[in-house]
Amino acid sequence: MLGLRILSVVFVGGLISMTRYLYLDNLRAVLMVLGLVLHTCAAFSADQYWLVSYTQSLPWAYAAADAIHIFRMPLFFMVSGFFAFVLLQKQSVRNFCLTKVKRIGWPLISVLLLINIPSFYILSYVSGLAQYTYVNAGDFAGHLWFLINLLVYFCAYACIHFVVARIRPPEDKLRAAMFMLLILLTIPIFHLCILALNKVGIPIYSSLPVIGSIYSIFSYLDYFLIGVMFALLTHQSMLLVLASYMGVLVFLPLLLIGALPWWLPSIINVITLPYIEHIQAITVSLFVWLGATLIFATQSWWSKGLSAASYSIYLFHHAIIIALVLGLNTINHAANIVINPYLAFTLVLGLSFAFTVFIHFLVVTRSTKLQLMFNGR
Repeated sequence: MLGLRILSVVFVGGLISMTRYLYLDNLRAVLMVLGLVLHTCAAFSADQYWLVSYTQSLPWAYAAADAIHIFRMPLFFMVSGFFAFVLLQKQSVRNFCLTKVKRIGWPLISVLLLINIPSFYILSYVSGLAQYTYVNAGDFAGHLWFLINLLVYFCAYACIHFVVARIRPPEDKLRAAMFMLLILLTIPIFHLCILALNKVGIPIYSSLPVIGSIYSIFSYLDYFLIGVMFALLTHQSMLLVLASYMGVLVFLPLLLIGALPWWLPSIINVITLPYIEHIQAITVSLFVWLGATLIFATQSWWSKGLSAASYSIYLFHHAIIIALVLGLNTINHAANIVINPYLAFTLVLGLSFAFTVFIHFLVVTRSTKLQLMFNGR
C-alpha cells in the first residue's frame, strides 16, 4: 500500500505546479516524431505495404510498426480531446475554432500543394500508377489525414462543448474510477454503431473530396471523445485514480476484454473484434499516458526543442523518407550491390530526423510567412 502511495505521488509529482500540462506537450511531440519511426519501419517491412520499400527488408520492421500503431494515434487523439476541453474552458468557441483552423489549415494546405501532390506525381511516374489514383481516392492527403480528422473533431466538439461542460463527474476516488471505466467501455460502442451503418447501405467506406475517407474520421472519434471526458475530471485526480488501487478497477476489466480473442470462439471474436481492438488500443494508451508522467514530468532543453520542432518533423519527414529509400534503391541498382538493411535503416531514420530538424530551426523559424505556412503560427 505504501509503495502504491509513493508511486501515485511520483506520477503526479511536479504536475500540480504545471499550468500548461508540459508533460502532455512533450508526449504529444514524441507521438508526432514516432510517425517518422513508424514510416521508416514501414519502408523496411517485408510486407511491402507502404508507398516505397527498401530492396531488403528487416524481419522485425513490421512488428515494430504495428506496435507503434497500436497506441500512437489513439493516444494522440485522446490528448487532443483532453486539450480541446481545457482550451474551450478558457476561450470562446469562435476564438477556439479560428485558432485551430489557422494552426491546422495552413500547414495542411501548404504541405498538400507544395509537397504531397508533387510527391505523388513522382511516385506515380516511378511506380507506373496513374496520377489520378492518389487524388481521386482521397489519398493525396497522405500522412496528413489526421489533420483533417482534427479539424472535423475540433469544429464539431466546439458546437457541443457547452453541453459536455455541464456534466459533473464524481469526486470520490472509487466513483471516479467507475466513471472512467464507464467512459472507456461505452464510448467505443459508438464505433460499432458506425460499422453497422454499412450493413444498412450507408457507404461509410467511401471517400469525399478533400475530406477523404469517411470511415477514417469516425474510426478515431471515440478516442477523441474519451480524452474530452477525461478532462472533466481534475487532472491530478485522474492520474491519482489510475496510479492507485482504484486503477485496478479500471485496468483489469480492460485487460480481460482485450484478452477475449485468446479464449472466445472465433465466431464471437469476428463480431466483437472491432470493439476489442479499440479496448486494446485504449489500454495500451493509458499505460503510455501514465508512463509519460514519469518520463516527461520536467522540461529539458531536448524536450523543449523536440516539442517546438515536432510539427515540422512530421510534416516534412514523409517526403524525405520516400526520397531517401528511392535513392538507396537506385544506388543499389546502379552499383549492383545491396547496402546492408540495418545500415540503410539507420541512415534513413537518422537523416530524416536531421533534415527535418534542420528545416525547422534553420528555415521555417527564420520566416514569419513560413511559420504560418508550416506551423500555423
